[in-house]
Amino acid sequence: MVKKSARKLGQGMVEFALVLPILLLLIFGIIELGRALFTYIVVVSTAREAARYGSAVGTNSAGIPYYRDCAGIRLAAENIAVLAGLEDEDIIIEYQHQDGTIYGSCPPDSTMGPDITLLGDRIKVTVNGAFQALLPLVSLPDFPINATSARTIIKDVTAGVAILPLVETATVTSTPTPTSTPTHTNTPTQTNTPTATHTHTPTPTEGVTLTPTNTATKTPTLTSTLTPTATSTNTLTPTPACSAISLAFQNPQVHSIKLDIQNGMNVAIRVEEITFTWPNGANQNHTFDTLLMNLNKIWEMIGNTTSPITISSAQWIAGTELIRQVQGNSSSLMQFWFASNKTAADSGYTILVKFDNGCTATANR
Repeated sequence: MVKKSARKLGQGMVEFALVLPILLLLIFGIIELGRALFTYIVVVSTAREAARYGSAVGTNSAGIPYYRDCAGIRLAAENIAVLAGLEDEDIIIEYQHQDGTIYGSCPPDSTMGPDITLLGDRIKVTVNGAFQALLPLVSLPDFPINATSARTIIKDVTAGVAILPLVETATVTSTPTPTSTPTHTNTPTQTNTPTATHTHTPTPTEGVTLTPTNTATKTPTLTSTLTPTATSTNTLTPTPACSAISLAFQNPQVHSIKLDIQNGMNVAIRVEEITFTWPNGANQNHTFDTLLMNLNKIWEMIGNTTSPITISSAQWIAGTELIRQVQGNSSSLMQFWFASNKTAADSGYTILVKFDNGCTATANR
């Protein structure tokens, strides 16, 4: 009996020794896969939180817009990145236009982002992580875990109500005028007209007898009749005072020049068409590619442009009708952007602007 029990104990130890490596490999494999999944979640959450902070509307406690607060964006990322041991160099913050071109970034030592961000541009955050196995029994290779998150920046949204001018038109009204029109009416009247009749009697005396007779006589009667007469009443239509609208170029800036539009009328006007001439031969004004109004994009280049250019109503960006309005007794700013990082040329500009009320205005520099 003793030999038999010892034999069974030895058999169990051998079986346990054979199963133990497989059991440990399974347990350690589950642990490493959990670490890999945790690293992936941290990398994705880091990129997402940083992009969410940078696309928020408003300013921080220092008055800096969230999309320009590089320190705040990086801090929002680091609060989560520390869980996976990520460094500042692993977090890349960039700014891109709607066409995908990169125009700025936030290096680890920067505090402010670019100041040329437009409505519709995006903030892009890329986080580069990596997984490294810690347990030697699991031969998982090291592999990178990367995540990118991008969000649209909402800024400088202009809202308003269109005020349309009243137009008075001439109307024709009919005014009845009483007039007297005489008409003849035949009215028979009875009159007694005596006639003489000879009557013979058997007496030798001859006498005369009067007999009454009815005779019709025509008597004219006047009747008053109202006849309507059409009378035309003219009303004057006011003509817009186009002289109250003026344009003026400002001093050139880096890759742009601004145009001030003054509206001295009491009603709002809207830009419908422009014809713009610029010094195309200058290197800094080689290509005119973007047009802003009150810091909102209303037109962008489709292909190469040469001077002069006419932008008509069909070429404006959809939904910019309110943005292109200039309210009554106020001004708006139009900005012309060129594909260059140099200061725009000082002179050689001409602009003709047509408005929705039929007025036109010009400016030269």
